[in-house]
Amino acid sequence: MDVEIKNTGDMWTSWVVFDIKSVSEPIHTRDLRIATSWRTTNKTANDGSIITGGATVAAGVENTNYTTSDAGTTGQFRMVSPIGHGQGVTQLQEFEYQKTVPPYDPGQYFGNYTLTVGTAMRQSPARYGPAHRNDLAADVYLELYEYHPTHIERDQRDSVQAILGKDWTHLRVGDVVDIKITHIPSGQVIFDKSVVVQG
Repeated sequence: MDVEIKNTGDMWTSWVVFDIKSVSEPIHTRDLRIATSWRTTNKTANDGSIITGGATVAAGVENTNYTTSDAGTTGQFRMVSPIGHGQGVTQLQEFEYQKTVPPYDPGQYFGNYTLTVGTAMRQSPARYGPAHRNDLAADVYLELYEYHPTHIERDQRDSVQAILGKDWTHLRVGDVVDIKITHIPSGQVIFDKSVVVQG
């Protein structure tokens, strides 16, 4: 499995991607747990203090809840990230095809698809950075690494926050995120890697 974590401070060029290149046998995500952790300097305090973060993803447990009004993705979204794409993903009810933007079919929720060669788990932040212009006053612009004010005020959580934790915006190029994926029935850690953040 290849994992890429990228944070440029903007929604269109930041993401977390898990790309399945090979498996000894397909593994259903209902049997998996993903845990991430990281440590870096606090970018808002500017005093050299350390901030830590991460998240635990459990199959079938809702971890993503946000509102957005970007083109093609307007609405209130509740889901289980990471979202599955490609092989091993079966649509359950809403759409006849796999969506690349929300709302996603529940078959794409973590816990409802199988990891096999050709499966990808992809997520990007919502309402993050200067590229987000909708539902803002004409003279208001988001800064790099900044979420829309209401995203923070309402304690919303997008797909990247679900994987990396609420404070993932502090991550920069060269920071390291530790990722472990555990097969729950056997208790075996099937993936354990330190991933360097790209920009």
